Amino acid sequence: MPSNTTTSVQSNETFSTSTVAIATGVLNSNPWNCGVGMNYAEMTTVVAGTPTSFTILLEGTYDGTNWATIATASNVAGETQYATGAIPFLALRARCTAVVGGTSPTVNVYVTVSQTPFTLTAGGTSNANNVAITAPVDGNGNVKVSQQGAITDAQTANRYQSVSATGTSTAAPTSGAILASVNVFDFYYQVDVVVGFGGTAETTTADNFVLKAGSTTLYTLPANLVANSQSQKLTFFVNPGGAVALTVNVGGTGGSAGSIYKATVVATRLV
Repeated sequence: MPSNTTTSVQSNETFSTSTVAIATGVLNSNPWNCGVGMNYAEMTTVVAGTPTSFTILLEGTYDGTNWATIATASNVAGETQYATGAIPFLALRARCTAVVGGTSPTVNVYVTVSQTPFTLTAGGTSNANNVAITAPVDGNGNVKVSQQGAITDAQTANRYQSVSATGTSTAAPTSGAILASVNVFDFYYQVDVVVGFGGTAETTTADNFVLKAGSTTLYTLPANLVANSQSQKLTFFVNPGGAVALTVNVGGTGGSAGSIYKATVVATRLV
């Protein structure tokens, strides 16, 4: 790895292991290469198999040879730990140094890195390496902790998993009728939308679809006034500013007689 480099600022990046046995040694098969120098990291452990105890280190390197511990996880219920930012790194590894007991215990390790400090809205003081948010996973395996602190179970089954919905209106839907809806949170999303018509198309009002975050209209969506047709995929990048429903709605005019409106929305969290 180069010892001196000039780079632009890079946004957060996330790495993870597969489900691996908790055994002494490195848990990720290859080092996680950040591409540019980073200072801050967040490590979440998802544990199964009820080990009595273990120690997992998040280690960073700048030269590929010398590794330094930047965070430590040891809570058998799972937790999130933060690096202080004192040790810069270009690559990371998760390494288990000790494990006791359990029934074939396993762990998933999720790591998010950043060039800027993480901000916690709950759960402790930012960037203190002794901050622990315990039991970050609910009974369905949903990760409850993000770079923004403690959040609710529903926010991330997989932290970057897409959520989607498809809907079809009744004939001649009213203005503002919701066609498809997904719940999103205070992160950045790629939002893909497809709109169109069923057996009877709109006949009077062009582009009568809108994308909304809660009560705020974000975009007007174009659509061909053709029965049994759909638009090309429309892609937007959205920060909804909080926990809201992201919806595709009929626009400001009710549908013409017999018209059937259809929509699909897919939201994928980016950072």
